[in-house]
Amino acid sequence: MPEKKPMEFEEQLNRLREITDQLEKGQPSLERGLSLYKEGVGLARDCRRILEEAEHAVHLYAEDGLKDFVRADEEREAQETDLGL
Repeated sequence: MPEKKPMEFEEQLNRLREITDQLEKGQPSLERGLSLYKEGVGLARDCRRILEEAEHAVHLYAEDGLKDFVRADEEREAQETDLGL
C-alpha cells in the first residue's frame, strides 16, 4: 500500500476549519465529537509547528541574509539541546 503523503499547511488549515464548523454547527455523537476534536488538536499542533518553522526561516533571512539553512538547523538543534528542549 502506498504511503500517505503529508498534507500541506493550507490543506491542514482547511481541514481544521471543517472540523471547527462541524463541532460548532452540529451535535455529533460523543464518539464522533471526540474523534473530530482529537484530529483538530493534532492539526492545530502541526500547523503551529509549520508556522514556527516559517517564522524561524524568516528571522534567518532578516538577520543573516541567505544563511545556509542546513547550518542554521544544526545551530537551532544545538541551542535546543543546550536549553533542554
